[in-house]
Amino acid sequence: MNCHSTIGRRAALALLLAACACAQTPKHAHLTAAESLQRAGQPSAPPAGLPPAAEALTRGRQAEADGRWDEAQAAYSEALLRDPSSVEAAVSQARVLHVLGLHAEATLVLHSAIEAHPDSVELLAAAGDSVLTMNRPSMACEYYSMALALRPDDPALRAEYAWALHLQGRHESVIETLRTVDQSQLPDYVRLALGRSALLCGKAELAESNLEAWVRVEPDDVPARLDLARARYLAGEDGLVLQSLEAVIARQPRSAEAFALLGHLRQRAGQQELALASYAQAVQFGADPTTLQPLIDRAHRALDLMQDHDAAR
Repeated sequence: MNCHSTIGRRAALALLLAACACAQTPKHAHLTAAESLQRAGQPSAPPAGLPPAAEALTRGRQAEADGRWDEAQAAYSEALLRDPSSVEAAVSQARVLHVLGLHAEATLVLHSAIEAHPDSVELLAAAGDSVLTMNRPSMACEYYSMALALRPDDPALRAEYAWALHLQGRHESVIETLRTVDQSQLPDYVRLALGRSALLCGKAELAESNLEAWVRVEPDDVPARLDLARARYLAGEDGLVLQSLEAVIARQPRSAEAFALLGHLRQRAGQQELALASYAQAVQFGADPTTLQPLIDRAHRALDLMQDHDAAR
């Protein structure tokens, strides 16, 4: 089962890019102002009379809205220099550094800010997002855990903490972290993580509902469809298993995993010849024959018994 670590890195960066600074003018207002000035052929300029740090922040937001990343980075750096206590400047600086590919530098900025503001949930969450972008889920969990200690009922924090836990393979902890969260409000990729963690923990119903939600969003995700088929198989919903496997095979006709699970399904239904045919297809498409051999032998024995019974009648 693919843990979708690429999705995780992309999602963490998206979260960091979307991080709210400390509630100044909404970003869309800066976009509108910048676009208006560009149409008029005039350079954008911050309002007059602002304190130096606020003026630098305004320039940084305007440059960021225009995609002038180097200028935004310089402006946010100036804002931090003028006001080292500014949480907004630190988060904004880290956000732009990530866009520029300077991931380690972004994390250092946030770490320094956290030393000055150890009780800032915004900084701790941004630091978690930051190190998760660098594929360090264990460190991300530490930051998210500290943030949750300060704000335990924050569902967004719980979602990110659960995602980082999933990337570490801490599947029981994923389920426990999200136990009190409305699953319908979770980001799609966190629902995928919850579904897979639940599947690995044998919680078929929880796995099925969350994997279904992901497949509705990403219908061509074949590994997720296979996991959904596995969850349905565990739940004993054989008709739905068959539907899932048909959808997988339609997208990936040579899926060894799909044909192996189809063999299990046929064998459970007592359709031994069909089971053997499915296992043969699975082996042909790359399944390990030694893994399937005990099931193949069992199907042969069941078929022989059926034939002996029929002959005796």
